[in-house]
Amino acid sequence: MVESGPLFPKTVDLTLSVQEIIEYYGARWKIEATFEELKRDIGSAETQTRHPNADKNHLHFVKILMTSVSLSAITYLSNLVSGTFPLI
Repeated sequence: MVESGPLFPKTVDLTLSVQEIIEYYGARWKIEATFEELKRDIGSAETQTRHPNADKNHLHFVKILMTSVSLSAITYLSNLVSGTFPLI
């Protein structure tokens, strides 16, 4: 869902510059957009309703998410041990 109107990012970290707040918010927005896309693609967007497939869709989404997190952790730990971190 896209909201219209001005955007007012907020933070409790008063040491951040305006540029840093904008960069962090942009990164967060990409994560949120990715989750929305995943939910839409696997039909999990309807899990908050009383749809007959809601439980199954939610379970599939959680499995995909956990697989993604696990693979990211394995990659991170592998790079940490080897001392190599690829540029993204």
